[in-house]
Amino acid sequence: GWARYTLDQEGLDYTLIADADLRRGGLENRFDVILFPNQFEGFSDAVFGIDPANGPLPFSKSDAFPSQGIPDGADDITGGMGLEGLINLRRFVEKGGVLVALDNAGVVPVEGGMVRRVAASGGPNTPGSEVRAKVLRPEHPIAYGFEERTSVFRGNGPIYDVADRDRGWVVMQFGTKKVGEEEPPKKEEPIEVEDADLPDEPPAANNKPEAPAAKEDDRLVLSGLIKDTGAVDGKPAILDVPSGQGRVILFSFNPLHRYLNLSDFRFVWNALLNWNDLP
Repeated sequence: GWARYTLDQEGLDYTLIADADLRRGGLENRFDVILFPNQFEGFSDAVFGIDPANGPLPFSKSDAFPSQGIPDGADDITGGMGLEGLINLRRFVEKGGVLVALDNAGVVPVEGGMVRRVAASGGPNTPGSEVRAKVLRPEHPIAYGFEERTSVFRGNGPIYDVADRDRGWVVMQFGTKKVGEEEPPKKEEPIEVEDADLPDEPPAANNKPEAPAAKEDDRLVLSGLIKDTGAVDGKPAILDVPSGQGRVILFSFNPLHRYLNLSDFRFVWNALLNWNDLP
């Protein structure tokens, strides 16, 4: 609902896809980009939905419930997308489509085998916090308009991780921690001894040493709370993962959270505007 509201506020035209559309297939013939909004279910619930034993469960307009079935309805909303829908969504990506998964929606492509070599785990308790982030690929279209150091709003969603060899998929990470890079050993400068005469005149009394440069703010949590910062610091915030001829864009936060974190909306707009120009 919040994703639809945000798109509506921006006047963006879109087609709403229901479970029946996913089961029907042919997505690659209809769409270039599919936006998968945040959802609060695990993989099994997201794919298989409400138990069919509770159906048929219609969601349609009736005299008793005139507001149901808007903006979309069905005669039976049990069963979810099912394995057919999952396969069709995977086929959409493999044939060149771009799937943009926000926050917890990413467990479907990760655990559903659409992307490989990406691990998903439950994140620490983060009850809505503004978190420091660092853009690792400033040339990537999703990062257009953002400085190297920025911040995003993160709630309780999954944490993604990849091996060092796949860190090139990371467009932006949480925090400024260096990952997969060893600090170069510090060279010991040789001590130079030089005979020098004292200056004829002492230095002026008003010569003051230069003030040290201001230290960059490396705090991970800028506002709010994260129970275990070590589980978040350095982890991918945005991943651009190739799959077949297409891409899966994984957000480890919800950039369209309740129409509140407006500064994060641009990540989604960048993905939608540049879907065909991803490097």
